[in-house]
Amino acid sequence: MKILYTLGNYINSGNQVLCYMINNKNIPVEDFQVETENCFAASMQPKKAMFGDMSHLEGMNAEPPIVGDVIWTHTSGNQYIASGIWQETPDGPMDFDAIRYIMRSVIHKAQELDQLVVSMPLLTRDHDLDLWNFIYPIIEEEFRGIDIQVIVHIPSEDELIKLLENIGGDFNELRRRPMDIRFAESKK
Repeated sequence: MKILYTLGNYINSGNQVLCYMINNKNIPVEDFQVETENCFAASMQPKKAMFGDMSHLEGMNAEPPIVGDVIWTHTSGNQYIASGIWQETPDGPMDFDAIRYIMRSVIHKAQELDQLVVSMPLLTRDHDLDLWNFIYPIIEEEFRGIDIQVIVHIPSEDELIKLLENIGGDFNELRRRPMDIRFAESKK
């Protein structure tokens, strides 16, 4: 499976399974996290509570989430949103094994719901496109051989152009884009 790229916001994709990444403090550092949590504010309340003070749960078998965990949110619009924890702190390193675990959870949920598409934003930190060069092969490897298409939504043409110039490093000079990248056409 090769990732399909398109312009736009993944929240408005119309797909049932969405995935984005957060840190283990649930401190928003990327635009996609802020937009997702604002758009689905009511549905996200239980997720936010998981990162709060748990002292009132004394005597209960409750543990806070850790890196590699996925917190699923079911919205009133029947969408399932995976908040995958891929780093301990907002400025900490990405855990690439955590990305694998998160993708496996996303695959399981999409198969459970008989969905053929998973939408996600371009997963970077501070728009670091070099980081994406480490992330996308992991996603493609986890989805290999599975009949589910991953669509990565890129917010702007400028970021798309920068991605094209950066991804993989090798270009076909006639087409000015990497050989193994596919794009969806916008229906405007």
